[in-house]
Formats: sequence, C-alpha cells, structure tokens
Amino acid sequence: MAQLPADRSKLALAQGNQVPGSVASATKNINAMTEAYDTIDTLYGYVNQTLQGIFDADKFSQLGIINVKDKPFNAKGDGVTNDTAAIQAAINAASTSGGIVVIPKGTYKIGNSQSITIPSNVCIRGNGMNSSIVQSDGGSRTAKAVIITGSNVIIESIGFDLKQVDLLSTTLPQTQTIIEISGSYSNIMFNKCNFKNAFAGVWMNPSSGSVMSNITIEDCDFSNLNFPIHLGIMVDDRSTRTDRIYNVTISRNHIHDGYYASEGVKTAQRCDNIMIVNNIIENMKRDAIDLFASGNDVIVSNNILRGNLEHGIDIKRNTTDYPQQFYGYVQKILILGNLIEDNQQRGVSINQLSNSVDDNHTIIVSNNVFAGNYQDAINVSGNYINVENNMFFRNCSATSGDYSAIRVLGMPAKRIKGLNISNNQVMNNGSSTKTTTGINILAFVDDSNVTGNVIINDTAIENPNQKVGLYVNGDCTNITVRQNKIKGHTRNAWIKNGADVHGESLYIPIGDIAKSDFNKNFLGISVKSQISLVDARFLNAANIDVPGADTGYLVFQLCKVVSGVVSAALASSNTTSTGITAYVPRVVNIFTNNSDLNTDTNLLNVGDVILFNLIGASTGKPLTNANVEIRYIKY
Repeated sequence: MAQLPADRSKLALAQGNQVPGSVASATKNINAMTEAYDTIDTLYGYVNQTLQGIFDADKFSQLGIINVKDKPFNAKGDGVTNDTAAIQAAINAASTSGGIVVIPKGTYKIGNSQSITIPSNVCIRGNGMNSSIVQSDGGSRTAKAVIITGSNVIIESIGFDLKQVDLLSTTLPQTQTIIEISGSYSNIMFNKCNFKNAFAGVWMNPSSGSVMSNITIEDCDFSNLNFPIHLGIMVDDRSTRTDRIYNVTISRNHIHDGYYASEGVKTAQRCDNIMIVNNIIENMKRDAIDLFASGNDVIVSNNILRGNLEHGIDIKRNTTDYPQQFYGYVQKILILGNLIEDNQQRGVSINQLSNSVDDNHTIIVSNNVFAGNYQDAINVSGNYINVENNMFFRNCSATSGDYSAIRVLGMPAKRIKGLNISNNQVMNNGSSTKTTTGINILAFVDDSNVTGNVIINDTAIENPNQKVGLYVNGDCTNITVRQNKIKGHTRNAWIKNGADVHGESLYIPIGDIAKSDFNKNFLGISVKSQISLVDARFLNAANIDVPGADTGYLVFQLCKVVSGVVSAALASSNTTSTGITAYVPRVVNIFTNNSDLNTDTNLLNVGDVILFNLIGASTGKPLTNANVEIRYIKY
C-alpha cells in the first residue's frame, strides 16, 4: 500500500508562506504554491494507489474481506481443480455477519452435479467478467450452477461459463442453468457479469406462493443461452401457483446469439413493474422480448432489438390456458423509443388467441423506429392501444404473404375497440412482388382513430414497394380517418363497401320537391383536393314508402365527372323494395370495382366533380326537407 508522504504538511503551510506586496514576495509565493502543487500530486497518487488496492480483488484480504484463495478456503482458480467447496466455504463464512467474497482473476471449476448456494447478505465480487471465471466441466450438468436462497445479494464482475454447447433440441435441460433465484427474496443485483453456454442465464423461479422483488440486472453480457433472463416458471410447467415477481430492472445489457428457441427476456408468470431499458438484444432464435401471458406495468424503452428470428417484442394473451389469477395480466405496457430492426417476423406482435376470455389492453407504442422487419412491422390485436409517433421504413420484405407496416386484426367474437393510430411516418415498406399496405385495418375493428399519419411511397428513396396507403375493411364501424397525408401508391386509400368511416363530409341541401315536379336532379360539387369517396347518405324528413297503389319510387346514384365525362354510377340505391324512414339515413355504398387494386373508382382528383343523382321513377315520390351527406377521405 502507498505511504502518505512525509512532506504533506507543506500543503497546510502554503497559504501561511505567502507574503503580500512586492515582486520578491510574488516569487516567494510562486515557490510556496509550487511546493503545494507537488504535494497535491503526491497525495493524489497515494489516494489513487489506495483506491486501486481497495478495488483490486487480489488485495481485498488486506482490508479484512474474504478472498476465496486465502486460507482456509484455498481455491485454486487454475481451470483444473474443482473449487466448488472452497467457494461455498468462503460464502458461508461471509454470510454469518454479511460481507464481501472476492474471487480474484482465474478460472474456477465447479462440478457438474454440484451447486453453489448463496444465502442472504452476501456480495460476491470478481476482478472482471472476462478475468474471474466460474466454469463448468463441459459435460451434461445435473445441478444448477448457482442457487440464490436469500435477500440482499450482489454478484458483480464475474464470468459464468457452463460450456453447454449441445442445446439445439426441444428438450429443456433446466439443470443447465447458471443462476436460479428460488423463494421469497428481494434486493438482488447482478452487475457487469458474463453468462454464456447454458440453458438459462438468470432464472427468477419463485417457489409456490412466494413473492420475489427488487431484482436488478445491469451491464451484463449474455450469449449462447436458451433463456438469458427468464421471469417465472417455465411455460411447459403450467400450474395454478400464485407466485409473483415485481420491481425488476433489466438495463444496459448485451443479450445476443441465443441457442435453440432462445428468447432474450421472457416473462411467464405474474410479473409486475418491469423495466427493460437501454439493452441490446440481438440474434435470438425466437423473440428478443416475450411477454408471455404476463406483463403488467411494463416499460420497454431505448433498446435495440435486432436480427431475431421471430419478433422484436411478442405480447400474448391466452387466459384460457394461462388464467390471469395465476399468470397475471398483459396490460399497462409502454414501448418507447426503441430501434426495432431486421427481425425475421414482426417488429412488435400484440396478439390475443381466439380461446382467450380477456384482451390485451392499455398499451402504448410510441417514438420507435421500425426498419427492415421481414413481415408486419407491428401487429395489433387488443383494446385501447395507442400506436403513435413511430417511424416505419423498409419493413415487409418477405414474399411469403401480403404484409403491412401496421396491421390491425380482431376476431369475430373479440372485436377490437379504442385503437388510436396517429402521427406515424409510414414509408416504402414492402416487396416488389406483394401487395404491401401502410396501415391495414383488416377486420373486426370498432370505435377507433387513424389520424395525422404520413403514409408515402417515395420513389426518390430505397424500396418504393408500398402499394396501398390505407385499407379499411367493410365490417369495421365508427372509424375516424382524418388529416392523413397519403401519396405515391397504386391505391392511396382503399375503403371497402360497408366500412363505417368518418372522414370529411360534404352536405348538400335538397329541400322540398313536389311529386308532380319531380323528374331528375343533378347536384354537383367540384373537388378542391385529392379525395377517396366512402359513401353517400340520403335523409328525408318524412317516410317514403315502397311502391303500392302509387307506383312511384326513387333512385339514388353517386357518380363522378372527370374532364367533363360522367361516369357510370359508382353507387346506387332505390325504394322499390325498401322504403325510407323519416330522419333515418339511407346509405348509398360504393360498389363498382372496389376489389381491384388497380381500378380505384373511389378516387377523385382536383377538378373532378361529385354528382348525387336523384331520379323520380314512374309517378315519383315527394321529398320533404331532404339533404344528402357525401363522405370521403381527404389526403
């Protein structure tokens, strides 16, 4: 240890040696301060050497901290000797009063049938994740390497390598786990550790009925694992246990290059208050993050989720097979500010299964960048979900199907409601051989908004293969579509027959028309910006009956005029078989060529004219305070 310099008193005397006034005194002052600065440099060196000694694992024993290589423990760390018993003895000694166990630089072998148990109030500190290595023999393990059986535990600056390299099967060799936390324990931290070549890295596996809390995993490296970080029981171990895990922070880790069916972070049972922030998770064989039937109050923020063989984030809901009283909820999830790219299925998949009796809900996906994901950038199934302020670029390149940057699909018995898709930038997604859609409202969606998005297929930048801007299927109801900018597609907006879409509206008053005066009325409005027609709605203040003794009836037609040429009717309705009830709108839907991508009869360009045509057939019918609403989307 460095010695405190004998001349340290000069620092205290420096100020007293200064003499005010003259040039000569100024020289003396300079000399005095020079001596003081020299002393400060010496003191700094002393403090620096002392701190290095404190944090150098080989010198911990000088401060009364247990070193596994010291007597009576005598661990070797030579990569040959089985050091399990020596490390365990040091841990047991530290646990009696709470203390630090130091594992100096070296490779410490542990037996394949042996586990190191860590009780409460122990800190285990190595000399660096690549310097202090705890290593298995390489054969098939029959025991987990480390089991934490207490609270207030810290493990830092250690590398763990179980040397299990044959995990490419569906078998789940749970004994090949590096660290298992099992029981009602709290305040456990893993810092600057390396976990590799095993079934699981850190497995939070609370025993039946127990509660586990305040777990922190930060600045660690995980590689060649099936489950780098796993929260809860294994999925194949379905049970009715009421365990709970809460207050978990997973931060600044690099999780990469997984084994068979690997998922970077997985929640499997009653997980609440989870933060997954500032990590890089890449090259997993399945998902980067899998919120499997569990995940309540979860923040996934500022991560890079890249190059995984399935999804960047997978959120599931299946309350039949995994009931919420045992597995918890999937709700109140924030996905914020992540880079989600080059995943071979979806960037984010929010799914609910048909046999689930409850829904995903209250999820926000905001300010993320989705780029290069092979299938849908995001799939949305659930209620009260916000997809806002994201950027979607160059996704949907797979040729196995027609994918979408934003795909929304409910189910007949589980319709989606309360969805908000707003202020996203969606550009140049798709494959040249497939029909890719920017925002695709596929089916079974109600009471939702699509507003303020920029949806563009731009030929000036790479991958201009986005063929449809916005699609809304015919069975969707009360969908607000406003203030979107859509351009450059084969079909910018595709609104199917029957879709209840609220965009812009144009009201045309007709007023009263006597039956004797009724022949033909053409009502025309010139279009001021590019629009896509949705439908027309005719309203009359009195009943209009079907033909009887009075053989008259009405025909409604919606047409357009392009360069002075009137089109055939785009939509038509009449009162020959169904009359009109006073103040109840008669909807006139678009019907011509509405299934053809390349024939967009809904489209009107600037200068085209909308015509609503009323024909009084036979003896006609009188109108009372009538009007028509023409509904359209402007982009």
